Amino acid sequence: MSLHGLHLIEASAGTGKTYTLTTLYLRLLLEQQLKPEQILVVTFTEAATESLRERIRQRIVQTVEQLEEYQLKLDQLKAASQQISKTSVGYALRTFQTKSFENITDPAIAHNILENALAQLDQAAIYTIHGFCQRMLQDYAFISGVSSTATLITNESVLRDTAIYDVWRRRLKDASLEDAKWVQSQWSEPKKLLDALKPILAQDDLQFLPLLDEQQVTAYQNQVQAKLTQLRNQWLQERETLTNLLETNNALNRRYYNTKAIPKIIAEMDALAASKTTPKALSDHCQRLSSKVIQTKCRANTTPPKHPLFELCAELDQALPDLEKQRYSLWFQEAYIETHNALAQAKGNQELLGFDDLLRYLDQALMGTDANATVLATAISNRFPVALIDEFQDTDAKQYRIFKRIYANCLDIPKHGLFLIGDPKQAIYSFRGADVFTYMQAKDDATQDHQHSLDINWRSSPKLITAINTLFNNTPEPFIYVKHIPFQPVKAASKTNEPLIIDGLELAGLQFWHIPLTQTNAHKNQKGTIKTSEAATEAACACAEHIATLLQKADAGQATLGDRPLQPRDIAVLVRTHREGIQIQQALRVCNVSSVSLSQDLVFNTEQAEELAILLDAVNNSNVEGQLRTALAHVLLGWTAEQIDALNYNEILWEQVLSRFQSYRQQWLERGFMVAFQNILHQEQIPKRLLQRPDGQRWLTNLLQLSELLQANAYQHADPEGLLRWFNAQRTTTDMESNATEQQLRLESDESLVKIVTMHKSKGLEYPVVFIPFPWNKGKQNTDKTPLFHTEDKFELCLDLGSTAQAAHLNLQRKEDVAERMRLFYVAVTRAAHYCVICWGKISSAEDAALALLLHPNLEDSTVLTSNLKALNTDAVRADMEALAAKAPDCIAVTELPTPAGIRWSGMKTGKSHLQAATFSGYIHANWSISSYSGLVRKEESWQPDHDKPVSIQTSEVLLEPATETSIDSKIDSATDADSITEFDPILEFPAGAAVGQYLHSLLEQLDFPKAYDDTLHTNVQNMLGHFGNLGTKPPPDGFEDWGAVTELLLTNCLDTPLEPVNQLAANVTNIIPNIPNLDSPLDGVGLRLRDLTWNNRINELEFHYPLTKLTPKTLQTALAPFPKYNSIATNLEFKPCQGLMHGFIDLVFRHKNRYYIADYKSNRLGLNLQDYDQAGMLQAMQEHRYDLQYLVYSVALHHFLQQRLPNYDYNEHFGGVYYLFLRGMRPEFGTQYGVYFEYPPYQVINALSTLFC
Repeated sequence: MSLHGLHLIEASAGTGKTYTLTTLYLRLLLEQQLKPEQILVVTFTEAATESLRERIRQRIVQTVEQLEEYQLKLDQLKAASQQISKTSVGYALRTFQTKSFENITDPAIAHNILENALAQLDQAAIYTIHGFCQRMLQDYAFISGVSSTATLITNESVLRDTAIYDVWRRRLKDASLEDAKWVQSQWSEPKKLLDALKPILAQDDLQFLPLLDEQQVTAYQNQVQAKLTQLRNQWLQERETLTNLLETNNALNRRYYNTKAIPKIIAEMDALAASKTTPKALSDHCQRLSSKVIQTKCRANTTPPKHPLFELCAELDQALPDLEKQRYSLWFQEAYIETHNALAQAKGNQELLGFDDLLRYLDQALMGTDANATVLATAISNRFPVALIDEFQDTDAKQYRIFKRIYANCLDIPKHGLFLIGDPKQAIYSFRGADVFTYMQAKDDATQDHQHSLDINWRSSPKLITAINTLFNNTPEPFIYVKHIPFQPVKAASKTNEPLIIDGLELAGLQFWHIPLTQTNAHKNQKGTIKTSEAATEAACACAEHIATLLQKADAGQATLGDRPLQPRDIAVLVRTHREGIQIQQALRVCNVSSVSLSQDLVFNTEQAEELAILLDAVNNSNVEGQLRTALAHVLLGWTAEQIDALNYNEILWEQVLSRFQSYRQQWLERGFMVAFQNILHQEQIPKRLLQRPDGQRWLTNLLQLSELLQANAYQHADPEGLLRWFNAQRTTTDMESNATEQQLRLESDESLVKIVTMHKSKGLEYPVVFIPFPWNKGKQNTDKTPLFHTEDKFELCLDLGSTAQAAHLNLQRKEDVAERMRLFYVAVTRAAHYCVICWGKISSAEDAALALLLHPNLEDSTVLTSNLKALNTDAVRADMEALAAKAPDCIAVTELPTPAGIRWSGMKTGKSHLQAATFSGYIHANWSISSYSGLVRKEESWQPDHDKPVSIQTSEVLLEPATETSIDSKIDSATDADSITEFDPILEFPAGAAVGQYLHSLLEQLDFPKAYDDTLHTNVQNMLGHFGNLGTKPPPDGFEDWGAVTELLLTNCLDTPLEPVNQLAANVTNIIPNIPNLDSPLDGVGLRLRDLTWNNRINELEFHYPLTKLTPKTLQTALAPFPKYNSIATNLEFKPCQGLMHGFIDLVFRHKNRYYIADYKSNRLGLNLQDYDQAGMLQAMQEHRYDLQYLVYSVALHHFLQQRLPNYDYNEHFGGVYYLFLRGMRPEFGTQYGVYFEYPPYQVINALSTLFC
């Protein structure tokens, strides 16, 4: 396989997908000599990224050991004076299972490459898809245009709820009563509308059918209403004539137009004529006046009666449902767009990003039509020449489009490649947005010679592999989309590790248990079928007892896996739902077999959540006797009826109970939820009570997990009522965020127990023994008549809300549903390594289950895969199973479902564990630390943010103490040099202190500079002012309502002041860097203001870390000594030697004309006069506070930042300089004369510091 271009690798279950991926990684290290940070690996969960990182590490270590062993053999050959050819190196490498590395001829070089890779593996670019997108948006914020300060949120449910209620109110505010009733008839409340929209809200590529606009629908509605008016008028005018026609016409079929039907026709027509609303359709009896109906309901050889009203009825019989579809389609489409926009606006206003936004914004940035899109794609592909996309079958069109765009123009270049690795037969996450059609599109994009298939199963036994091949070959196209997802039988590996031996034999790999139809399990309404609930009970009992039997045999040495006994951890039971998991767990418990449940269900949906809600409600309402008694009677407190009844006769006992619960609530109020909860657990002895239950570990685990979630949200809901409202909302919601892993059920124990796993959760796992007791469960069926489907030609996602082709599109949706059920069953059956047991029979409503389609295929139906199960009796069902077994003798077996025998396992035998703490053998550098500019100058007291200058009255400067600040007016009156005081300027009276600096910084970080005018600016200032207590008690100047008005003036000055430097500064900079091209001024542009900076040209609060290597005051002084302007910066610094990281935040980094600048906001008060903020005054402040050191630290950070992100970066070309903006002194009318301080540190200085630091 070549290492460049687009490659698609299909890895069926058990064929070594991860091994192949790690082999590719090794080849890229050795043959392409790429570094770990240059090889992009993308997968879809955090756990998978860590697992991949560890597997890659293990492969590298293994290969290093093999190379060392080979080198030892080479040395032995040399010692024996045997001639060694270069080809012998390649041969030896191949003998060590590294046969892909033919280009490596020197093991020493290979060893060195891999050792270096191991050392750099922590920097390996292994991400989840969302982590990758987030990193790219942050690292290339200028190009992508996404705010670098946006906060990532994991749950958007609250924002969605707010958005849908806003849309609902806005759309119905001016609606007519009829329209409002119509909307309510479609969706009774906003939540119902949101439930309908939720599956498609993140689908940016969705196409609606039919695509309508309001003008079209209104025009059609007017046509229909005109015909409806005509019908009503005609009925009122000719009612008697039409009634007589219905009663006397000889042509009409009197069994249809009889004496009972005619009065109903007249009554319903009277009601229609009297109504002022537009019906969704004609009523059943009104439809009998349609000319089309009359033609079919006349006696033979007669002429149907004719009347204009009959034609109108026929037209309206078609037009009213069409209008209803159009109204629904238009309203739904508009609601989707408005909700989508409202959600985006809410997140934009709050600077929030959801996981879908990460994909959306990177996709938009890459697909843009401007030059930035190409620059971004080039930058990413240069940074990561090769990408390995794991689990590609679980991707979607947007994700694939991102990678296609990144590598579109470089796949023909050596050392550039895009490898898509996955198995379309295991694409089972469509409910999360995964799209198998994206895989199909990628298969079309990849050339035939770049499509690869792994065909050796290294996981399962030969018998089981043969059985599964036979099962899926029993129908011609098991995965439906045969062109893109054919079933290709896999081969067994030459050697099978750890054979499963039971009673001295290796059993058939696939065991079918036939559930016979009996009087006990027969369905009463569906004759000849087994009731689903009865089949589940029998299957659960049979599987549980068989597991107990296997474990008993293992204890007796009669069930072994390799050279060890079969253990409970080797066995898994796969189910479709959490409810099924509970059922099998209960059956196992009866057999004395402990088990652990792995599922993706939310802990809020459990019985424990309901019980905890009852308990906490009682605590919060401890004075309500009924609620407290209810809690006492429930599981957590476990009082018996006799104990509760005794409270009626023992007043002292009741007072004690009441007092305890009141104290719990008081603790909740005073010390927080968790303190109160822990006391409840302890004093009410809840753990002790729960652990006496057979499922006690599950109860206690869920209870503790719920308490952690409550505590985590107690910060937002400090009072008990608010926290309980949140808790109850979580319990009643149907919204399961795909990323809400903290809410998913946890394992209740780490012991080696039988695993109960949902089929979706089982993907990627393997077990020696697997039971599938309920294969007939098809999961939640889509009963919606508005199909969501993909087109067959371009795989475009569409939602049909009422097009003329809706029936055909419903068939396409059903086809997709059937295909996914088949893929899920494939995932389930391929989890087994040796032995798989499946229960089956003539189960009611199971004809569309995946196993029915495989065992009983209807080969005559060529449109879509269907089964013959419905037409078969129970004996024929077993006959089909036996016919399949005959195709694979000794590999597939069919038996009757074992009858209950009351088998109990004696239980797991465990020895005592002797635990001891691990010994730490590492070394921690005592002087390693995270430093900052503040840490370097701490001795100079410059660590204080925006430190205000303490001044004396004698020098016309004011010292303000925040707590006892006096009026500046009084200071001015007492100043000795009255002439130095300028005319009144409210900004110079602005309060001072660290809080004021934080207030101004927060505003500048939040404001959208070009839009910070008038009401927008006023609203932002007032909101922020409230957060900062209106800046204390100092009154605002005369003529100003509050300090907010002064703030608006200060910010307007700041945003509108031109940043063009004064001539003298420009001359100074040119002297420093005379060779910079086109540098007429340091800004390289006249008249730029902060006001002109859009979001995509600025990064707020850019956080940085870069390495420090043994920095001391002396080494800093030595590094700066050659530069006269900076050689005194380190004088008198007394920081301790530091090694580790330099860390900090840059207030603003902005881009202008392809140059990048630093801006630091300073709210320092330098004096009472505007002249105090001139260039000399600011230079003095810069030197006093060591801001010159600060901007050097920041410049090194930006230098590194741009080096990593800009193609062909050059400091002199791209670095623009540093602005220190003293906010109180900025005045648009004076330009840079006051408040604007600019420096351009020469490249030689920044390079010297970079060398010193790193």
